Amino acid sequence: AVHKFSEIQEILATCRNEKGTIKKIISKKKKVNPPTPFNLSDLQKEAFRILKLSPSVTLSVAESLYLAALISYPRTSSKKLPPSIGYEKILDLLSTNYAAVDKSIIQELLTQQHLVPHQGTEEDPAHPAIYPTGIKHKKLSTLQNKILDLIIKRFLATFGDSAVTNNTEVTINVNGHDFIAKGNTILNYGWIPIYEPYFSIKETSLPNLAKGDSVEVNEVPVLEDFIKPLARYNQASLLDKMEIEGIGTKSTRAETINLLIKRKYIIQDKIGLEPTQLGFTIIDTMKKFIPDIVTTKLTTFLESSIKRVEEGELDIIKLQRYLEKSLMNPLNKIKINELAIGNEIKDGLATSGDKWSLGKCPKCHIGEMVLIKSNKTHKRFLACSKFRVTGCNAIALVPQFGLIKKSNGICTCGWPILNVMFKRKRTWKICVNRSCRENRTNKIESNHNLDPNTSI
Repeated sequence: AVHKFSEIQEILATCRNEKGTIKKIISKKKKVNPPTPFNLSDLQKEAFRILKLSPSVTLSVAESLYLAALISYPRTSSKKLPPSIGYEKILDLLSTNYAAVDKSIIQELLTQQHLVPHQGTEEDPAHPAIYPTGIKHKKLSTLQNKILDLIIKRFLATFGDSAVTNNTEVTINVNGHDFIAKGNTILNYGWIPIYEPYFSIKETSLPNLAKGDSVEVNEVPVLEDFIKPLARYNQASLLDKMEIEGIGTKSTRAETINLLIKRKYIIQDKIGLEPTQLGFTIIDTMKKFIPDIVTTKLTTFLESSIKRVEEGELDIIKLQRYLEKSLMNPLNKIKINELAIGNEIKDGLATSGDKWSLGKCPKCHIGEMVLIKSNKTHKRFLACSKFRVTGCNAIALVPQFGLIKKSNGICTCGWPILNVMFKRKRTWKICVNRSCRENRTNKIESNHNLDPNTSI
């Protein structure tokens, strides 16, 4: 990567319409193992990646397939398929009862000398990994058919051979500047065709080259790029993060995410999950009054302790006494600050809906200036809450990006001033009245001309 414009200009000037020399060629073969059988978390993440289904919907559909005896018990953390489930019997049933399954693939699997699936390390003493039973099904819904097909192809793919790719990296020197060309080809497809269309490897071919060869430089493209912030969580990546942090169990994680969305602590948009004003209020309130419980450590400890109790490694009475002692202080803080906590959360609730007030209307002085998000355009703006009653046409545009928060004052022109938090926690003060003399965008520390006798 080049970070200075002057260097880019120099490289372009010295390399265009010149000849390059192959300086180095590195080729490596890479083995791509078959996927492991599905546990619940992997099924939910794969269904989100491929079908864009939320984890809770995937679990619901999988449970309906289980109740129809079409798959094994889905609430499992295991990635192992024991021989006792009868590999050959299931393959025969799939070949007989499922027209969509490629019978030639099953016949090829059955000819293997050792029919053993590629398995993961996770094991659930109660249940094996998710697998299809092969039983003939009656009419299924579209979602049931999609999830069942995904489970069947994943099951078959675990018995496939490893795929092999060849990765090539060529270093080309042009007038003292090194350029890298990369290629990737598949030498052996192995299990990949079995799992299609749910997995593929993009191939990039390079011509046959040898060290010392001369090549023509037809073009030197320049790509301007910027360091990007971390991507937002989506439901699949959040599920994965919860699993890593030990938050919840295989059965509760999807419902936890669903509950956060239902209670409007977070919302799902095209980019990913976004915390709402109410979500920020809850977290800020908890951090203020009872910071001990706003951490994943407590939840992780509880989940791991419950697992140890189940496995007989920890006495439940000792765990109960420890929890009573460690939780007494946070619970007392909640009791003491009950009214203050309630008031702060109440304020958050008042501003968490589709419309929330930012102060009196500066035109009619009867209605409230409320933040509205259009159901049609999904754009947000301020308008008078009494526009249907009095016909007041007070309206103001607001930034379409960033988290809008209430400020503590009104501009001298009478219109609200908003605090808008953008990425990397940059906060700006904005007067929404576009014709206001004081109308300008300043950092939060700036001295915007406010009337100290007014507040929102």
